[in-house]
Amino acid sequence: MSPSEPPSIEIRRAGISDVPDLVRLIHAGFAEQRNLDPPSSADRENVADLTARLAEGTAYLAVAGATRIGCVVGQRHPDCLYIGRLAVLPAWRRQGVAQALLRAIEAHARETGETLLELNVRLVLDGNIRLFEAAGFRITEQRSHPGFAVPTYHVMQKRLD
Repeated sequence: MSPSEPPSIEIRRAGISDVPDLVRLIHAGFAEQRNLDPPSSADRENVADLTARLAEGTAYLAVAGATRIGCVVGQRHPDCLYIGRLAVLPAWRRQGVAQALLRAIEAHARETGETLLELNVRLVLDGNIRLFEAAGFRITEQRSHPGFAVPTYHVMQKRLD
C-alpha cells in the first residue's frame, strides 16, 4: 500500500470489551442529529445500557488500521432483527463503510435464522433513507415519536427469504 492509499476496512464482530468504543462511535456518528425535533436518543447511549443490549443482541465494528470508524447494533425482537445505531465517523462516510456494516449484520441474521430485518429512520434524513433503500430495505409505515401529532420516522424492513 502506498502512503496515499487509505487503509483497508475490516468488519468484525464487537464484543463486550468494545462497548466503550461503540458508545463513542454512536455519539460521534449521530452528533449532527442533535438539532432534530425530537432530538436523537443516541446522545443518551451509555456503556451500561449498550452492554445490556449486547448481551441479547450483536454488534459489528468497522476498523481501518487501528482506528474504529463505524458500528452497527442488532437486537432480537419477537419477529425480526432490529438494526439500530448504524454510525460512521463523518470523515469515513461515502466510502462503503455503512454498506459493509449492513452486509455483516444481514449475514449474521441469515446465519441465525432471521427472516426479517427492521430499522427506523427519520423522515428528514433523505440520505439515510436512500442508503437503506439501496441495501434492499423498503418503507413499510410511518410513525410518530411520543408527543408528535404528525409522522416523524419511517419503519423500514428487508425480508431475507
